[in-house]
Amino acid sequence: MVPCKICGGESSVTHRGTVLARHQATYRMCVDCDYWFIDEPHWLEEAYSEAIAAIDTGVAQRNLRLSPLLTS
Repeated sequence: MVPCKICGGESSVTHRGTVLARHQATYRMCVDCDYWFIDEPHWLEEAYSEAIAAIDTGVAQRNLRLSPLLTS
């Protein structure tokens, strides 16, 4: 059993998938608090090594759309 990272309750596997096109991940959900998490996200350093992902094609559009809301 892998305990929930929030409440320590029991968790169950919901599915498995691929992260960053090469890392296998096991997704779990806590049966008590419904927190959804990944067993061992060992790729976090790689995932956050660049602020903008190469596959993020909407970054410029989002910045232009949100700039009026954020400027005073």
